[in-house]
Amino acid sequence: MPDSGITRKPQSVVKPEARFIERLKKGEETALEEVLKKHGPPVYKFLFRFLGDKKRTDAAFTEIMTAFVMAVPELGENNRVETVIWQEAHRTAVKTAFGASGPTAPRAGGKKTFPPPDYLVKSSDPAAQKLVAGWEELAPPYREALALSGIEPLLSYEEASGIIEGTQGTLRSRLSYALRRFMRDV
Repeated sequence: MPDSGITRKPQSVVKPEARFIERLKKGEETALEEVLKKHGPPVYKFLFRFLGDKKRTDAAFTEIMTAFVMAVPELGENNRVETVIWQEAHRTAVKTAFGASGPTAPRAGGKKTFPPPDYLVKSSDPAAQKLVAGWEELAPPYREALALSGIEPLLSYEEASGIIEGTQGTLRSRLSYALRRFMRDV
């Protein structure tokens, strides 16, 4: 093709995620609303499944969203909103479950257990009571695997394994154990 004599200025490619982060940094309310609509329900479901208590779930969810808003000014163009929120969800769920002096992540074989969801505990249905017993016996790492990618998956294995600070194999192993144990008890 012949040279037209016009030199073109190279265009930089702006990723949609980077544009969205810029909107968040500018304080656009619609951008924050989009974050809440997209990520709020699955994060809340995860917290409720993991913690098993509405009051603790509400407090943890508020803490996660507050931490996310505080982190927005530090986000770079290579960050992903979803990753930041889910890492904070994992950290907050573990902190809420274990307390400030607990481990940084739940470990297999942990002895501390947490109550199942209130709606199951309050049910007089014998099947619900079996679920309660099975849930109470699961150690936190297995409960987290079940809450993230088990019965009603909230995330893909790849995303969930990044959140639990493990590999996909670790997540699949924990999930397999949780399901076997849960089904045996139920």
